[in-house]
Amino acid sequence: MSQIKKDERERLHEALSDRNALWFMLTVLAVGMVYQAANKFTLNSSNIDPVILISLIGGTIVKAVTQLYLRDK
Repeated sequence: MSQIKKDERERLHEALSDRNALWFMLTVLAVGMVYQAANKFTLNSSNIDPVILISLIGGTIVKAVTQLYLRDK
């Protein structure tokens, strides 16, 4: 399947769907992080999942680096 040639429109559609999926995942992760932080303060719990924090920071860094790279290219 990866060797099937795609036209510009198909590539654009794939890029848009990937972008929308990324925004959805980042939104869900951010809401999960806010929920865990709220639980930390209300229940005096210190459990904040580091995987959510790492994925949010990593996604932001990757997006920024990609945009900088593509702007200069």
